[in-house]
Amino acid sequence: MNRETTQCATKTENPVEVLGAALDAAVSPLRHLDDPTGPRPVPGEAVNRVLRVFVGTTKPVQAQLAALAHADPHGAVAKALLHVRRAFGHFCADDGLAEGRAELLAARACLEAPSPIPQPRDQRR
Repeated sequence: MNRETTQCATKTENPVEVLGAALDAAVSPLRHLDDPTGPRPVPGEAVNRVLRVFVGTTKPVQAQLAALAHADPHGAVAKALLHVRRAFGHFCADDGLAEGRAELLAARACLEAPSPIPQPRDQRR
């Protein structure tokens, strides 16, 4: 493994933070898709880099992420991983870079969303 794929995982042991860092790093090579004046990524190279970075970064916490998703199938981690699966499905399509990037961004947004668990209300009136 190279430094690019292990740097995020060695900074923290929190699997959710590692997943977020992996998503941030995976989106990076696709950032110029909407910029007509910027360099366009070569599709195969961009997908290979996204896969390499994401898998390399999340490998140390893969079992923990699976356990979190299993424990709360409607939670943020499970939803984020669903978007990741969809992203890689789009990457397999001939022209799925933009759609795959959108799914990775949606996965990242799932991790940043506030928890839907209701907070205890103040009983005082």
